[in-house]
Amino acid sequence: MSICRDGRANKCVFFGNDTFSIPALLALVSKGYVPLIVTNPWKPRGRGKKLLPTPVESVGRELNLPVLYAPQKLSSQQFIECLRLWGAEWGVVVAFRILPAEVLSVFKKGLLNIHPSLLPAYRGPAPVYNAILNGEVETGITIIKITPEVDAGPILAQARVSIHELETRGELESRLASLGACLLTEVIEDWLDGKLKPVKQKGDPIPAPKPPPHPVLIEWNMPAVEILRLIRALNPDPGVIARWGSLSVKILRARLWNIPVTVAASEGTIVWFRKRHVIVKARNSWLELVLVQPPGRRPMLASDWIRGRMNSIKCLAVIN
Repeated sequence: MSICRDGRANKCVFFGNDTFSIPALLALVSKGYVPLIVTNPWKPRGRGKKLLPTPVESVGRELNLPVLYAPQKLSSQQFIECLRLWGAEWGVVVAFRILPAEVLSVFKKGLLNIHPSLLPAYRGPAPVYNAILNGEVETGITIIKITPEVDAGPILAQARVSIHELETRGELESRLASLGACLLTEVIEDWLDGKLKPVKQKGDPIPAPKPPPHPVLIEWNMPAVEILRLIRALNPDPGVIARWGSLSVKILRARLWNIPVTVAASEGTIVWFRKRHVIVKARNSWLELVLVQPPGRRPMLASDWIRGRMNSIKCLAVIN
């Protein structure tokens, strides 16, 4: 345990649940801080629905860090007293829940939040999903001091990144999690020492609502570029489903198809192009399916999937 200049232990509280939170937690520990981890209780996870801890708790236990389970009602007096007993003056919140005023009042110096967008753009629970869905080519990380208004606190630091053309939400979130952890380590000591003053957000906020809870069925009357954004934004979950008659498949990877196709086709029609490419007609455009996952199966190349189903799906044409 490292010691602050005033002789007190470097205690803080870390609020987090999923894998996006882990790089920031590890960054705090690497800097010598000792966080009390606040995370959700165990719940059924995976196909077997076994009771399992959050990813953040699993890492915390490996590091021998104390863990406090967050109650359903975060303003619970017992929970507030537990936070006070830990004796931390500050904390960090990453991909957690909205904290009530009772929790905010515990921390004399305040709480910092790592938000995966360039605030005030994409305030809300799903900034990366919405950025990809809306066709943004750039996003970033913002570190703010938390205020009662959600995602509206003053900014300590921001960093920009480009969104890669075919990048999925999961891939982009992984990059942003690492970037957020690095940015946190750059600013945390100056903020604690009072050398870094947060700056008020400027501009009109853009909301970032949650994605749908269940897989989305592709509507082929949409332009291919919009379908591709939807596939990327909903990967890894809840995913996008394509259906032809009684057959359905989850689309994991796709890309725009720009080679001319000299056949007449209605929207949703599959063309087997040169025995390597599975292309589907969208509105005034074509989309190539690259990686798919049939129900109950592992992911596979779309070309392998179509070979075994040529008699089940009516392809308009096989172009050699």
